[in-house]
Amino acid sequence: MSFATNMRRCVVAVLAAGAVLAASVPSASADVSQPDWCPVVEGRRVECGTLTVPLVRADPSQGSTRIAYALVRRTGTGRPAAGTVVPVPGGPGEPAIGQVDLFAQQTAALRADHDLLLIDPRGVGRSETIECGLPDDLYLLSRERYVAEIGKCGRALGARARGYTSAESADDIDAVRARLGVDRVDLYGVSYGTYLSTVYAHRHPDRVRRIVLSGAYPLASDPLGRSSARAVPDILGRLCARSGTCRGGEAVADLRTLAARLRKDPIRFTARFAGRSRTVAMDERMLALLHYYVAGSGGTPAAWSELPAAVGEAARGKPAALVAMTRQTVEMTGTLPPEARSSRAQSVAVLCNDYPVVWDRRSAVPARRASFQRALRRADGTFGPFSTRGWTAAVADSADACLRWPRETPRAPRYGAAPDLPVLVLSGDLDTNTTLDQGRRAAAQFPDATFVKVPNAGHVPTGEKSGCAARLAADFIRTGELRGTACLSRIPALPVRPVR
Repeated sequence: MSFATNMRRCVVAVLAAGAVLAASVPSASADVSQPDWCPVVEGRRVECGTLTVPLVRADPSQGSTRIAYALVRRTGTGRPAAGTVVPVPGGPGEPAIGQVDLFAQQTAALRADHDLLLIDPRGVGRSETIECGLPDDLYLLSRERYVAEIGKCGRALGARARGYTSAESADDIDAVRARLGVDRVDLYGVSYGTYLSTVYAHRHPDRVRRIVLSGAYPLASDPLGRSSARAVPDILGRLCARSGTCRGGEAVADLRTLAARLRKDPIRFTARFAGRSRTVAMDERMLALLHYYVAGSGGTPAAWSELPAAVGEAARGKPAALVAMTRQTVEMTGTLPPEARSSRAQSVAVLCNDYPVVWDRRSAVPARRASFQRALRRADGTFGPFSTRGWTAAVADSADACLRWPRETPRAPRYGAAPDLPVLVLSGDLDTNTTLDQGRRAAAQFPDATFVKVPNAGHVPTGEKSGCAARLAADFIRTGELRGTACLSRIPALPVRPVR
């Protein structure tokens, strides 16, 4: 469950992907009737527009908001479209229109006869970005201050916060679909987009033809992130077995040793953040963060090539490589482009309105805190190599993140059985963010779902470099079946640096 422009877009893409979202660039040859933000896709006509919808559909007095979309037409315009693919971006907080090049590339096999409909979620990108005063260094704050800042964000948004839910965003997608006269869509959800796609399928089942979920997690996910913590030893075992340059059991033991040491004696170093020097503590929380969000990110998760050796060396008293990784993460977090920083308000609003919590949302902060502490005690010892608090303090989008979120926001809706639609779920077997276990549970929500484990891939496996997973996804959208999976066995193993 990735939430971009918060920890996942601020930190996750840093080492593994190293790329900035593609910008929508207007062209001098663009149709003058188009808005100036309308993207240009070589060889394809793009039609852009906006649609005004209620901010809270159940309460029209809250006013309205504007939803932006870009419809990228198929190249074979002489025939009717075989389908309309709707990429549902991650985050929450990522735009779709700003990633047009990425989504066009991943659906290139469909470009001749499928249209591509990109919709910026409300509060993000061209769909009226919102702000709530979150500080630039939010993800470097202590856990207590982090929780406090999210609470302040909720109070700053006030009644408007009720409008930023997955249910409202799903209804926005359907409103654009109806405006354009599209009968049914093919949903292509990535990361948080797998959650939103599932919500859309529940709310508008008759308007969905097929669904692809890449880097998926179920609606009823664990607020404490235990699946991700338990996945770390398994992934270290796979990395070492495939590379031959390390031993899985030894790598796990090194991680356990280092986590215990950093719990008591953090390593302090300086890093440049937003042009200023600041002291950073490499503690167990930071170590967990590297393994939760950074290591497995990107379809081809390059950070796994370095992290086991860096941990092993630090466990032996040589922390230079691990400090360098952490410093790079911190410094790149401080240089995020404005569009990445500006969507954090929508991110925290969605996660605090929608994601499962271990307390009654109607209760006051002291009662919430007591419920959270009881949940931690019950969960003790179930976080793999990490301590209970060391891991949960790194969980950016759940655990106690929303402890101080206002009580006046809407209750998260409960959904029954999912509709009987063709669904393909792809999970990378090196992903600690949305794990194999979470992917299987996401698939189990649907009566007609196919689950595929993508070897040597991380979060959002349709982004892995060989292109195999993206081809499988495109073929499924075209045919409704999974065929030609032999390419999975040819995805190369990651090289893993040995401990020096």
